[in-house]
Order: sequence, then C-alpha cells, then structure tokens
Amino acid sequence: MPTRDNVAHLDSLLEATTALVEMKKLVDKVEQDIRVAKSRLGRKGSEVTDADADADADGEADAEGEVDAEGETNTGTGTGAALPQ
Repeated sequence: MPTRDNVAHLDSLLEATTALVEMKKLVDKVEQDIRVAKSRLGRKGSEVTDADADADADGEADAEGEVDAEGETNTGTGTGAALPQ
C-alpha cells in the first residue's frame, strides 16, 4: 500500500518529468526556428563564430585590436557608443 509520502514524491516526480518534456519541446521548436532563419539568410549549416558574436547587437564595442563584422579594427579610442545606421 503506498504511503502519503511516497504518493507525494511520485506526484512531484511526475510534475518534474512533465516540465522537462515541455521544456524539450520548446527547445526543439526554437532550434528549428533558428535553422529556418539561418536558411533564409543563406547561412545553411554554418555555425555562429566568435567573430560573429563580437558584432554586438547591443552596441557594445569590441575589445581593443579586434576586427569587427565590417572588417574594421577597433583601436579602443572610441566611447563605446553605438553608431547610428
């Protein structure tokens, strides 16, 4: 006969398992969305490299001496503010 404690543990285990399955579904959906977006941009199968990550979308400057996405070298003398485009 199951005890009250065992039933409570089983219920928490089932809730955790359900949450994990739902999270996996969300991860799979987001990964598929990323693949579709890359495909639309003509970047099929390519990985995001560190050089791509340094082209910050939040306007932060790249580290001094690094080459940004446009091929320009950062001299480190700027304000770090994003330039209007």
